Amino acid sequence: MPPSVRKTYARAYYDAKTDATREKHLAWMLDRLDRNLKPM
Repeated sequence: MPPSVRKTYARAYYDAKTDATREKHLAWMLDRLDRNLKPM
């Protein structure tokens, strides 16, 4: 993955303020990565 895509995924996870939101973002990321899609 290019650095910009990795940075987008990392930012989506670390910018979440609650654990519930982090879990939701993590599930979203794993789904997109499984399908080999870009973040947005």
